[in-house]
Amino acid sequence: MPICTPLGLLKKNYKMRFLTPLALCIIAYIFPAVAGCIASARADTDDTVDELTQHLIGYREYRTNLPSRHANWATMRAFVVNADGTNRRELAHELVQDENTWTAFGGWSPDGHTAIIEKGRNTPENAAWEETHKTFRRSTGWLYDVYLLDMQSGRLVNVSEPQRMSNFNGGARYWPGNPNKLLGNALIDEINHPIIMNTDGTGKQDLISGSAGGFTYSPGISPNGKRIAYHTNYHLYLADGD
Repeated sequence: MPICTPLGLLKKNYKMRFLTPLALCIIAYIFPAVAGCIASARADTDDTVDELTQHLIGYREYRTNLPSRHANWATMRAFVVNADGTNRRELAHELVQDENTWTAFGGWSPDGHTAIIEKGRNTPENAAWEETHKTFRRSTGWLYDVYLLDMQSGRLVNVSEPQRMSNFNGGARYWPGNPNKLLGNALIDEINHPIIMNTDGTGKQDLISGSAGGFTYSPGISPNGKRIAYHTNYHLYLADGD
């Protein structure tokens, strides 16, 4: 579950602390699913501290006090930290090519061995146009892709590049019961399309291809992986997962 909070455990025996003195927004994802464990654990025991060091929290970190949206977003980076707040470290730093590129933590594989990393880039010229016109123009200037990061080897795989459908991709998550399948989003002709693909980026299928459709958002998967649900033009649709 996303958590928007300064990094620190919400427990009486731990102090809340910011990672830097700058304004940050941190969205955290806990692996394994230990939110209930953390909430109910007894922080005054050594066993609890040992347990928390065995869990990782993935999150995105960025400034919010710079003069423009683009300037703030360009500071975004993907991080992980132990659940007790120790051993904070950046992931996939090699994806950050210049001052207009950023990364964001997107989630975990079911076994926790792979992290989902999003890489974003926008040109300063397009960012300035968006600020002036108060709207996004993602068909120009943007490149937003999804990578899978093997936490042990550090190997990165761009799953947006094979059979590329869009220059703006995101929202990837693993398919329930199938660790080799992903659900994600691709912006095509300024319309968001839910897509499914293999974990190497092949086998992409547009789930609303050929439909008149409008902007599609919030795709979700049933727990057994057999059905998906999504919104289009404020109507809810159900479809087979295959």
